[in-house]
Amino acid sequence: MTAYYRRLVEKLEIWANDASECLSGEATLYIDSPPVIDHIWDALIRPSENDALTQELLQLIFRSFVILLGRLLHDFLSEGPLSEPSDSLLEETKSVPKSNTVSERDFAKLDRYLLEKPNASTLALESLVLFSNNKTSEWLKQKTEKEQKAILEKAHAMVPEFRKCLKERRQTIIQERAQVLKKKQEALENARQKKMKEKEDLTENIIKYGLWQTREDILQHLKSFVTIGEKLKALKAQLDFRKKVLDQETPTTKHLFFMSRGHKKLSVEEVTEQLSQIVNFQIVDQQSTSATHIQSKGFHLFPGSKIRHRWEDEPGKFTWYEGNIVSVVPGTKHWYNVKYDEEDDILSLNLKEDYDNGDLVVVNL
Repeated sequence: MTAYYRRLVEKLEIWANDASECLSGEATLYIDSPPVIDHIWDALIRPSENDALTQELLQLIFRSFVILLGRLLHDFLSEGPLSEPSDSLLEETKSVPKSNTVSERDFAKLDRYLLEKPNASTLALESLVLFSNNKTSEWLKQKTEKEQKAILEKAHAMVPEFRKCLKERRQTIIQERAQVLKKKQEALENARQKKMKEKEDLTENIIKYGLWQTREDILQHLKSFVTIGEKLKALKAQLDFRKKVLDQETPTTKHLFFMSRGHKKLSVEEVTEQLSQIVNFQIVDQQSTSATHIQSKGFHLFPGSKIRHRWEDEPGKFTWYEGNIVSVVPGTKHWYNVKYDEEDDILSLNLKEDYDNGDLVVVNL
């Protein structure tokens, strides 16, 4: 089948670029399977004013077929493991069915037996399917009564061995499933760790630049950078932090987080305008929902609230700091601007996590 698959993909690749010969009836996929020439064929290849549009549509369809078949038939195409099958492999697979009809029939029988014998064991059901497929009943009828008895006694003696094999096979399946589950869990954990590391890096960047929360903030901070590269880097840090840490992306603002458009990098002015729109959108959204404070599972914080916040200054050494909630970071659920009594700067922090961990105490509301 490898040669057939290759020719199919090769011809579709040609027609995806130029399908004119398909419209004229000159296209041939397989020489040993020519098209049926009849009145329907004549109508299909007859010139029409819509041929140009039809050709474009055909080329789009053929291109989709090429992509799909490249994925489904990857093993049989060039550089695939079955693209050049060896003689030993061909001999080994000579008896392999060319369709899944047999398997479908087996599952149909199994389904019927499950309905008829819901309490039957897996071994019993498998035996019934094999008994039916191999026509064992007809074979036994051809034996003498003495031969039948000997065969049945031998089969009965082999039951413990079959049960042992079934138990081992079941254990192997359980182990393989456990390994697959373990790999999935490891992949999820690796993805979680990677995402956490990314958020940590973005948070370190935003600590360096500060979280710009108004258009005035943006313009003022940009004045402190000299080169265009520095300004774009700072703007990207703001966009990435709002998108990946604050989760501020919405269907209406998704495009505003991009630093390029149509493979063309945006200018400082264009990115500044996008960030300003994001900030303004979140402020309006915040006001429209009257979200002057957040309430979630007993967690209440209002602007002006006095808090005590525990920080880990050194590994294993914790210190409690007092401060005040200045405001809610626009567009977020649990991020607040905090001014500590012993600090001049205002920090933007996710206080919900620390509150849940017992590292934050609200002194007064």
